[in-house]
Amino acid sequence: MRDHESKHPTREQCRIQVPRRVMDFEFDIDHQSTLPSEIERSIFEMVASSSYESIPAMRLVAWRVNEWVEPFFYCGLWVDYDCDYAKPGWSPDALTADIVRRPNFYRDNVKSVWLGIDKVEQHAAAQFLLAACSNIETLEICRGYPTSMKNLLDHVLALGGTLKRLHVDMKDLSSKYGKFQNAELNNLFDKFGSITHLELKDVSLPFEICSRLERLPRLTHLALTYDLRMRGTLTSLYTIFQTCKKLVVCVGLQEVRRSAKDSDLGSGYQAMDYPHYVDNNNPRFVLVRYVHKGWDDPKAWLKNARENEVPGYWPCAEAMVAQRLALLNQSG
Repeated sequence: MRDHESKHPTREQCRIQVPRRVMDFEFDIDHQSTLPSEIERSIFEMVASSSYESIPAMRLVAWRVNEWVEPFFYCGLWVDYDCDYAKPGWSPDALTADIVRRPNFYRDNVKSVWLGIDKVEQHAAAQFLLAACSNIETLEICRGYPTSMKNLLDHVLALGGTLKRLHVDMKDLSSKYGKFQNAELNNLFDKFGSITHLELKDVSLPFEICSRLERLPRLTHLALTYDLRMRGTLTSLYTIFQTCKKLVVCVGLQEVRRSAKDSDLGSGYQAMDYPHYVDNNNPRFVLVRYVHKGWDDPKAWLKNARENEVPGYWPCAEAMVAQRLALLNQSG
């Protein structure tokens, strides 16, 4: 037995050695060395915050790593009820079930939400999501939202304390009031005291809405659909610039069909620098063109949400305003 044991190498003999013909030294590997938990966590969180595509793989490393990086994965939600599609996740129903299972997680981590609502029966699920995710900072509601259920506006208003960026058809959303009534509309806009960025998807802007934008004390960025063929477009813009003195930039979004002459646009935005006849060529108004896509882009939207960025037309317009103001200062 002793002879048999002697044929096996000892632990000391099993130490890893680099052949001398390859290197002129040997080294030991300490398999027990680990990073302190705080440093390990900070590394994973840094990667998760800068590279969303890496998060699914990191979630599989260990339970503790999943707990660290999962909040970055769910900080933005894209939920299209009409197409039965949700990201992250598989479907709106699966997402709703997960919110029921761990409501505190969604309350604490979801900061941006995109909702596609087309049918009355979709309102209940949308309202549940908005009620659960009570710390939303960016909200975008697309397509129609039938007025036969008027509680959706109440859930949006409940976010007024945290909501900073809102993309919505204000006329449809406020249809809860039927015909515009002064007292109710004043209350609606007063609730949105934290909003800095507002995109109005309205086809037309009635005076009752554009004249109340001044009630948003922190509003610095405004975007709206721009088409001179629409009745009242110039009047609405004139009213906005006369009342909203804190506006840094007002963007007129102009959708164009893909063609050879617009091929330079690609998938980006182009700020137009030519007379626009708004409030004596106010330098804060910028017409921004973009190519019609025909579909919404969840990947690009979620990228902005997770990096806490705004849509590309804002920085595009800001650069044009800065250029104009610089020229005015030089000539003045």
